Amino acid sequence: MGGSLPFPLLGLFGPIRELMGYEQMVFAMKDRPQLIHTIVDDLTDFWLNTYSKVLGEVRVDEIIFFEDMCSSLAPLLSPSAFQHFFSPGYMKTVGGLREMGVSHFFVDSDGDLRQLIPELLRCGITGTHPCEVNSGMDPKHLRERFPSFCLNGGIDKRALTRGQADIDRELKHCFGIAWTKGRYTPTLDHGVPPDISWENMNYFARRYREFCEAHA
Repeated sequence: MGGSLPFPLLGLFGPIRELMGYEQMVFAMKDRPQLIHTIVDDLTDFWLNTYSKVLGEVRVDEIIFFEDMCSSLAPLLSPSAFQHFFSPGYMKTVGGLREMGVSHFFVDSDGDLRQLIPELLRCGITGTHPCEVNSGMDPKHLRERFPSFCLNGGIDKRALTRGQADIDRELKHCFGIAWTKGRYTPTLDHGVPPDISWENMNYFARRYREFCEAHA
């Protein structure tokens, strides 16, 4: 048995969006639904066949579905559309990978994922990333509403554009949730934007380490 690797990527919604473009994809859901079903089936078989070639040699603990299926206001498809087109592929992929030894399954999506989380849980997804606070994905609310769902992210990157007191308040808020609620790893809720100063980024990094060490 080889070493353990985190975070290989796969997806179902995301690859179809990249292949067809979002507009053509949503039109196809209405006009050519069998095409979407066929692509999802083919992607599911592809991912399972691909991972079966390596998971006998290397243990993978966690896999991410890289989807980006939400805007800042809502998902880019309804829960019923997700259930109809993507849930069967998710269930088959998660079930097959679980049999191969994978234990955690995250969906990576910017924006507001909340309406889709109940369906993701039914499919066997165990968590999400990055929990963009500006899109309503507050980790405290998510931990209370979905207590079994794991979270990564949720540190509001906008706090880093302001000052040290704001950074400290944000870290105290997020680490307080992690320490009391569990199933949550606080990280920035997206990439670092250019309006964060080098001084603030260094301060954030130093204070982040101190918060980690406080409960190590």
